[in-house]
Amino acid sequence: MKIRQMLVAVLLGLTCLPVIAQDIPQVQMPNTEARRLQSEIMDYEYGVFVTLPRGYEDNPDRIYPTLYIIDGHQYFVFTGQPYGSLIWGNMVKEHIAVSVAYTPEGGNNRSTDFQTSERAADFVRFFQKELIPFVEGNYRTSKEDRTLFGHSLGGQFTLYTLFTATDSFDNYIASAPAVNDDIFAFEAKYASTHDDLPVNFYLATGENDHLAINARKFVSQFEQRGYPDLKFDYLFTDNGNHGTIQPTAYIEGLRFALDSAIDLSPAAYERLAGTYSDGENTYTLSYGGGNYLRFDGVPDSNGVPMTEWQKIYARSATVFFPKGWPGEFRFGGDLGQPAETFSFAWDGREIVATRQNRERH
Repeated sequence: MKIRQMLVAVLLGLTCLPVIAQDIPQVQMPNTEARRLQSEIMDYEYGVFVTLPRGYEDNPDRIYPTLYIIDGHQYFVFTGQPYGSLIWGNMVKEHIAVSVAYTPEGGNNRSTDFQTSERAADFVRFFQKELIPFVEGNYRTSKEDRTLFGHSLGGQFTLYTLFTATDSFDNYIASAPAVNDDIFAFEAKYASTHDDLPVNFYLATGENDHLAINARKFVSQFEQRGYPDLKFDYLFTDNGNHGTIQPTAYIEGLRFALDSAIDLSPAAYERLAGTYSDGENTYTLSYGGGNYLRFDGVPDSNGVPMTEWQKIYARSATVFFPKGWPGEFRFGGDLGQPAETFSFAWDGREIVATRQNRERH
């Protein structure tokens, strides 16, 4: 046999080797634990994917909000890259995400579990009596900051829970909800017996979704209630449909429900302006009205001094942050007076600068 023929024979033999013979590692979701929970109420063993904040283990005293995602076998992937980007960019509070999943061996029961005419009431009890106690018994979660996210029939269940078991969650995100006659009735019944609905509620649907007509009718009916402590917003995307709205609903819903910014007066931002020095460098902060500041001399994440106006937000009266990129600015001194110190993290260390020519009012 010629050398060329021998090489061809060897190559053909290699290409016929089965792929399973290779040692291929499986992909794992970062910071996510796969648990199982047997429900006596539903007579079903659910998969439960728990995604923890990156610093969870390093902050043993910290308590986190909790996001509950139904249809978790499909949507737990949202807790990977979108979650990480939202946290990295200071868009939402760090939180624990709990994705409730159907299993291959158990079958998918969403058509009965979520529907108002089927087992929605039992599924609410599953959350109240089994799932939430399981999560809060095993993880450091806040009992005052729970969010529910559901899509389609899951959105129907989200609305059902909103009007029949309101106190179960503090924030509700309904993605392309399957609004039926029952939901209209439950909404009307709630309105007839309540003067307020103290929750955060976000609804998102695509204009090309066959469910958009009922969703718009629902929004029209619901907006007439005028609940004083309700925070409500909605989105109907021009080109969205039933199969594409989920990521948008997830991202925009979390930005709405888990925004870590608080409202402060312009004076709380104006007091930050001034010139600060750390001994080697000088940083000049100028106030531009509202919550706009300019940070001359302060390095950005790439080490380049910032020269443009930045819109910043408040976590507290002394801690501020941008949105869309990482970073945090801290200020010391008495509230109501010009800030005395200005600090930020850079290159693995904290820079602490002191105001020059300090004058008290």
